[in-house]
Amino acid sequence: METLLAQRQASGWAGSKHPSSEETDVLYQISNFAFDVAKFNPTLTEKNGKRVINLSYGEPTRANGYYVPENITEAVIDVLKAGDKNGYAYHAGPPEARQAIVEKYSKKGYEFEKEDVFFTGGGHGALFTSIHAMCSRGENILIPKPSFPLTDPICQNLGVEIRYYNQFPEKNWEIDLDHMRSLIDAKTKAILVCNPSNPCSVVFSKEHQLEIIKVAQDFKIPLLCDEVYYGLVYPGHTFESFANLTDDVPMVCLNSLSKVYQVPGWRLGWIIVYNRHGHLDIVKDHISKFMRIPFHPCSLIMHALPRILKETPQSYLDDYCKQLATSSEQVYAVVSNQRGLNPIKANAGMYMMVKLNFDEWREGHGITDDKDFVLKFWEAESILLLPSQCFFEKGFVRIVTCISKENADELGIRLARFMSGILKGDK
Repeated sequence: METLLAQRQASGWAGSKHPSSEETDVLYQISNFAFDVAKFNPTLTEKNGKRVINLSYGEPTRANGYYVPENITEAVIDVLKAGDKNGYAYHAGPPEARQAIVEKYSKKGYEFEKEDVFFTGGGHGALFTSIHAMCSRGENILIPKPSFPLTDPICQNLGVEIRYYNQFPEKNWEIDLDHMRSLIDAKTKAILVCNPSNPCSVVFSKEHQLEIIKVAQDFKIPLLCDEVYYGLVYPGHTFESFANLTDDVPMVCLNSLSKVYQVPGWRLGWIIVYNRHGHLDIVKDHISKFMRIPFHPCSLIMHALPRILKETPQSYLDDYCKQLATSSEQVYAVVSNQRGLNPIKANAGMYMMVKLNFDEWREGHGITDDKDFVLKFWEAESILLLPSQCFFEKGFVRIVTCISKENADELGIRLARFMSGILKGDK
């Protein structure tokens, strides 16, 4: 002890660094790319003489013509003014809020109870908690490629192996089921599906969902369903929750207020455990125990939730989906008009994946990959996109489409100017 004490006193604070855990040395690819690689500054409105346009984060904003219904805001204001919901909430969420989820999402033949509902700090908290409860260190989970990249740092932190299964961009991003099956082994504990998809912004057909369910059924592996974009599909398309297509396969479904109700900063997510056959008894018990650690969402928002779900009319969602579809069509029009880029048409959500057609670009164009394309476009034209490398894919970029007509037109102008310098025959 005296030797250690002498060593520490001799070195001083400046002579050493406190070692941190390897589990926390993780990167969330979207924020890492935007802030650390591209050096995006949210307060910057102009760069290199051009107005900054951020098309990297999916946030429907008032500036782009999207509005939160007044009843949603009023529900929170009324809870705040009442002054009696400022204390701690029950660890899994207030009973009336859990019951509101049941009344909104439980369907005949595919029922769940309020005890199957757990509130979390946004969809991020729901994803972390679910993977933590379903997978142990050294086990693996199947994840789509491309996929929402938060699963990567979560699994690094938890010591869970990710196995990426392929999708077919030419088939509306349907899953390569043969590849999915080839990845399964005795340590595979969950299959993650994202529907509607981020980053691909497509909704699966019911037929394809049933094919995915069959894989889970055959191998007796529960599904982990990311449904944060629940119901956000364009006119002419339909959404079905995986949970409402089978009463046999156990699954955990994730959702949040963020995208459907346009309030991502409110950070309210939830988990629904469809505990068929009692297969997820232990998972459900462990989620309940884990939620007693104080990572709870704001009590005010949870207590406002029953009114938000009950009083927000279906007409809001219908109009919102029409607006998203119109915005997406505007972006598709300007990008598809540009040689060298191949946008894949979306039918849901607020994004668009665009394939970079390098074979149409002149030799010596100086762009090495999708990441390099985004960085050079950002530097030249002050519009920030995301490379598909952020989503564990290559050769694509993701564009946020919930933008104004003005910004869509400006995107087209700046893309044309930038591409003119790298296309064959243009220079």
